[in-house]
Amino acid sequence: MNTLALSTTAARLKWSLIGAFTFALAACGGGTVESPPTIVTLASSMSGDQELPPTVTGALGTGTLSLESPSLKLTGSFSVNGMTATAGHIHIGSTGVNGPVIVPMTSSGDGIFTVPVNRTITQAEATAFAEGGLYFNAHSADNPTGEVRGQIGREVFAAQMSSAQEIPTNASAATGNGLLNFDPITKKISGRVTLTGMSATAAHIHTGLLGANGSVIFPMTETAAGSGIWVTAADATLTDAQITSLKAGGLYFNAHSAAFPGGEIRGQIGLNVRYASLDSTQEVPTNSSTATGTGTLVVNPLTRAVSGSITLTGMTATAAHIHLGATGANGSVIVGLTSTSAGVFSVPANTVFTADQFKLYKQGNLYYNAHSAAFPGGEIRGQIR
Repeated sequence: MNTLALSTTAARLKWSLIGAFTFALAACGGGTVESPPTIVTLASSMSGDQELPPTVTGALGTGTLSLESPSLKLTGSFSVNGMTATAGHIHIGSTGVNGPVIVPMTSSGDGIFTVPVNRTITQAEATAFAEGGLYFNAHSADNPTGEVRGQIGREVFAAQMSSAQEIPTNASAATGNGLLNFDPITKKISGRVTLTGMSATAAHIHTGLLGANGSVIFPMTETAAGSGIWVTAADATLTDAQITSLKAGGLYFNAHSAAFPGGEIRGQIGLNVRYASLDSTQEVPTNSSTATGTGTLVVNPLTRAVSGSITLTGMTATAAHIHLGATGANGSVIVGLTSTSAGVFSVPANTVFTADQFKLYKQGNLYYNAHSAAFPGGEIRGQIR
């Protein structure tokens, strides 16, 4: 999801040697000459889902950071959209871990923050750079500890876990947040989920698309008994086929319990997933229709690309939409749905939310509405959450 601007040669350097001088024998006299500097550039995609804890925001950002060796001179910048950033920094810390600021960045306006001129870092910080242990962080008045964050040099895929994503669903109110950190050079991953409201007996990464169960590919271990934090083994590595599945939204976290041994809560990795149940009681005003419907809405948290559909029963719909509006309030249409088969309406291809719409989605302030000749203002409705 996150495209890394990596020099293939430089990315494979022995980074333990960063900061040391490399010498070669001169052609004459056996003297030494200093080799030319090496510059490695890494990229980052920033989102609220990477913050710890995740933030409710529609903002996004992208950035690059370059390190010159052996001088350890740092250059780079990031830009954010969909927020008013009050500060920007480079922090030291792995995915899923908050860490201290090591480089305050300079605002050049319009959400752009730049590394100060002639800034250098320490050998330890350079090692962290090479190991994916630095991140950009953009702060705001609403989120002073950080609204969007992006790990530098790693692709980070987030998941929100719920019982609604299980197949079959269950009544658990437990929740979880997951992060999967992917190194595109070594193909290694580190996964971490934090669970709330359940006592898990096991947790895994499975292969499988949304709405389908699949096999376990990586077991996870609880960091301490009862902590609710589960992590993958340090040597977990993806095959090429698994990388393709990951980038297509085809992997998921699953947390199991004694009550639900097949899985109590689940979260598709790299996708934000919400559901809706439609009926006439949610319309404002209500009506007497007995029609019902179910819906799914999925957003890519790094692009805001949207997909989803509703399936209706017991009515002949003339139109269907996604509207702005909290429970009990009517709002304007933001996405017109397309009739794809009898009783099924889908989000059109290439639909992308704005930052404000994505934030409203996260807040549960969007709804599906299905209209008919009998009820042109809406026959059945379902809040998306």
